[in-house]
Amino acid sequence: MTHVTSGVATRLPSVKRVSVSTQALAARRARPPGSLPRFLPGGRVGAFRVESCLGSGWEGAVYRVRDPARRACVLKLFRQRAFASRSDLQQRLRHLRRVQASTGSSSVSIQLVHRQDAWQAVLLPYQPGESLHAILARRPSGRLPLREAAKAFQAILRELVRLHGRGAYHGDLHEGNVLLARCGRGQRAHFIDPMPQVGARVALQENDLVEAVRLFSWMLGGAPAYASHPAWVRSIIRGSKARAILAHHPRVTDLLAAVRAGMQGRSASRILGD
Repeated sequence: MTHVTSGVATRLPSVKRVSVSTQALAARRARPPGSLPRFLPGGRVGAFRVESCLGSGWEGAVYRVRDPARRACVLKLFRQRAFASRSDLQQRLRHLRRVQASTGSSSVSIQLVHRQDAWQAVLLPYQPGESLHAILARRPSGRLPLREAAKAFQAILRELVRLHGRGAYHGDLHEGNVLLARCGRGQRAHFIDPMPQVGARVALQENDLVEAVRLFSWMLGGAPAYASHPAWVRSIIRGSKARAILAHHPRVTDLLAAVRAGMQGRSASRILGD
């Protein structure tokens, strides 16, 4: 290679071209302090092999991985800023374990498995299913038909019955934290990413109930569609107002009974031709 300076040709050493993989380039990319690394499929976080990224947000990022025994697991990478202190992290881990124990057994033990200066990784069990957010995003109308929404709502309520029956609560129910999976001819809901909250257990469980009703409303089109719903649906949603919801259906089992009665009445009306 020749470089010309002030009319004088200077021979420069040739540059050898080196093939660099996409993963290596990503690893070399400069990152601001406190940011998370990006792991591509096939990469490793400690002893865990990355399969895919399931999502990311303010707290960190979530990856589906395989452990050394080749079991499907989840690693959640938390930024250090997600916790004010180490005790906050331990409180989060205790809440995660309590919810896991309340909703079903798993061969994966929730634990902190990797720590760096700017982030730390927590091992979680993998839950099958698709998030409610993703399901609705695929619909051109952004909503579900009443029958489908009612089935999904019942699956969410059944999971809350299991959770609350063990004295636990979720604390952060929203469309991204609810997974729906086929279970025989029906559906099973799985809750992910529970959040510990401050307050009495009964009040926290009531908050789960209210958020579940708001999810039902959202599945049906939210506030703009409220007036067009059948009377039994409006009697459940109650304008998404917490006080009104709890006054008429103070327990999750009350909601389940109301949905079943509403759907049975709807089926009877169809048979009678109403």
